[in-house]
This record gives sequence, C-alpha cells and structure tokens, in this order.
Amino acid sequence: MVIITSSLETSISFIIFIFLHNPKNICRRLSGRCSKSKPQNDHVKHSSHSPPQYKLHSLKLLTFDKERLERKITEYKRNRREVPPDLLQQHREVSHRIHWQAAQLERASPSMLAEYEKVLHRLVQGLGDGVKKYSSQGNREAAKDALGRMKLVENEMESLRRRRTL
Repeated sequence: MVIITSSLETSISFIIFIFLHNPKNICRRLSGRCSKSKPQNDHVKHSSHSPPQYKLHSLKLLTFDKERLERKITEYKRNRREVPPDLLQQHREVSHRIHWQAAQLERASPSMLAEYEKVLHRLVQGLGDGVKKYSSQGNREAAKDALGRMKLVENEMESLRRRRTL
C-alpha cells in the first residue's frame, strides 16, 4: 500500500477508493446523478454460486500434476519463502477439478464412461506423438516426461476397461 502525502493526491486516491468500493456513491457525488450501469452477464454475476464445468481429463494426470504442485509449495515453505499466489491458485484449481471429475465418474452413465475412454485414448495418442516429436528433437527430458504421462493414462484406460466389464 502506497501512502500519498499531498492533499490533492490523497483526495484523488480517496475518490478512487470510494469509486472502487461503491461506484454509485462516487457517481452521484461527482455528477449529481448516476446513470444506470449495464446489466452484468448472469454467468459473471453468479459464477461463484454455480459449480464449475470442466472437460473430462485423465484423473491420474490431474493427480500427478497436483502432487507436483504440492512438492513446489513444500519447497517454498521449507525455504521459508512466501508461496506465489498463482501457484496456490493452480493447486486449488487442480484440486477442485479432481474433486469434480471424481464425482462425475462415480455416477457416470455408460455413455459418459465411453466418452471418458475416448478422451483417454486421444490423450494417449497426443502424448505418443509428443514422445516422438521430443525424441526426434533430441529433447530427452521432455520425451521421458511425455512417456511417463502416457503410461499413466494407459494404466488408467486399462482400469477403466476392467471397471466397465464388471
């Protein structure tokens, strides 16, 4: 927070503060009347009240990413450094996404499970292409990472197939 010493700058910052926290009051104060603001989009207005809608993704990859983020957060804490807010936000989003998808898959219809299997199949194909691309570029670390991710998704596909046959 910056403290401004000049009275003109303080007045301006005070007006901006009021405007940000109560735009109708400042509008009346500055012009004597206030025009109606545009109606907000319902999605923006109620975004915190409605559950997020995510696309299906590999639960194993999401869990892998969550664990990777947790290791980074732990490293910051171990070094007694403040954890960056974007890292915490990523962790929160991945956690919410895992929770949402697990709930969806628990009560999934056979058609949704078939769609999920297609999503996993496309992921395996994309990761396989990534392995080939990174290998041909000589990027061994990226190829190993993509191969590890591909194996995770293949294992998840296999467990999904077993679950569907039971």
